[in-house]
This record gives sequence, C-alpha cells and structure tokens, in this order.
Amino acid sequence: MMWCDNLYPLRFRVGCDDRDEWTIVIRPVSAVRELGQAATGRGSEVLLHTGAAGELVSRLRPTEATGSIRVKGHKPHRPGAPAAYPVALASEYGRDPRAARKLPEGPLLVAVVQATGDWSLEVHPPGTVPPQQKRPGFWRRFGRS
Repeated sequence: MMWCDNLYPLRFRVGCDDRDEWTIVIRPVSAVRELGQAATGRGSEVLLHTGAAGELVSRLRPTEATGSIRVKGHKPHRPGAPAAYPVALASEYGRDPRAARKLPEGPLLVAVVQATGDWSLEVHPPGTVPPQQKRPGFWRRFGRS
C-alpha cells in the first residue's frame, strides 16, 4: 500500500526472474471493498474497515494438506508523515488455520497478504469470541502455568 499525492508520477521498480508470475493492481481507497461484518475471498486482497474496535476471526480452507494465512492492518497517515508499522491481525499455518485477534477501530486497511486457499474474515464485538484451544503436542508444554 502506498500514499500517492498526485504531485508526481507514481513509479514502481519490479524485479523477478522469468519463471515468476506477478500482477500489480492500483486502485484508490474509494474502490476498495468494505469489510463490514464479514468478507470472503481467495488470495491477496485489501479491504476497508470503518467500524468500531472488535475481534477479527480469520479462517482458511487450504487448497493443499496445509495452508497459511497472513492478514495485516494499516492505519492511515498524513501525507509526509512516516507510516506506522502494520498491525498483525492473523498469521496462522496448519491443516485448518483460524485465528481470533483484536481489530482496532477504523478507519483501517485490512490486507490479506497471503492466503493459500479460500478465506473468510468475520468481525465480532469485543469479548464475544471464545478463547482459542491450546496447541497440541510439543507447544502444549509451554502453555502450562
């Protein structure tokens, strides 16, 4: 995501080898789909969250045995001001990746950075999502008090 003030031409430098496929999509924030209470999609996408703070539940149906999903939130900033680091809203890997994390109050650009399959995002009021189950196996030992 970039800030464009229309004072200068927008320029990109893209480097990849001949085997890679890539696409550049440029659209104004006014053309970005709203997240609302829920959204579904496949692959990378940017959504606009304008609502109150809550919890974002992400789910992925992987195209292979395991998959991963990464979602980041970007707060708007003034032209010329440094951009704040994005907020990690989901970063999960596994057979059935799903996560519930805090979603800041809008406006917020919600970027599905990576998703290997069909994904869904749902916005819930704060405190209404039950806590996630502990991870099985090796990591369970670190969760004990």
